[in-house]
Amino acid sequence: MALPLAMTSCSTNNSDSAASEQPTASEAQQGSSDPAAVDRSALTDQARRFVAFARSGDSEVTWADEVTYRLSGDEVAVLSSTEADDPESWEGCVEGQKTFQERRCPVSLLSVVEASFASGGPVVSTRVPATVGCTRVSARSSWSVKDVAAVRAPESMSNCVDDFLVVLEFSATATVDGIDLEMTSP
Repeated sequence: MALPLAMTSCSTNNSDSAASEQPTASEAQQGSSDPAAVDRSALTDQARRFVAFARSGDSEVTWADEVTYRLSGDEVAVLSSTEADDPESWEGCVEGQKTFQERRCPVSLLSVVEASFASGGPVVSTRVPATVGCTRVSARSSWSVKDVAAVRAPESMSNCVDDFLVVLEFSATATVDGIDLEMTSP
C-alpha cells in the first residue's frame, strides 16, 4: 500500500532536510551484534553501480531474482534479474496513469538519474531524506525494515521542479529487490 505524500514549503538545499532524514534499517542495527546486519558500504557500492548503470546502460548491479519498480510507492512492474539489466525495463508508469508528477508516461527511471550528470551528478547516501523538492516523503513501511540506499539529485537540482530521489531496497543478502522513484511536480 502506498502512503500519501504531503506538500511542504520548498527548500532549495538538500542539506536543509538532512537533520530530518529517516534512518535506515542498517543504522538501526548499527552497533548491534546482529550478524545479519548488512555492511553499509556494500549498500553504497550497489547504489553507485546503479548510478553507473543509469549513465552507461551497462549493469553491474546485483539484482535479486525479482525486483519491484515503484513510482511514489505505487508498483509499476516486477522485473526478473535479467529484465532489470535491460535499461528499457525501467520505463513505465502505474497502470492506467498517463502522467507521473505532471510528466508524460512512460517515465524512465534511468533517464532521470542520467540527466542529473549535466548538473554535477547524483549524490549517493544510506539515508532517505525527508523531502524531495517541495514534496515531503512519507516513508514506506519497507524502508524501516529493509536496508536502503538513496540516490539524490545534486544540490543544484534541489528545487521544486527538478529534484528527485531513488530509493534502492535491499534483501538480506544485499541484492537490490526494489527501487522507488520520487519526484517533485514541475
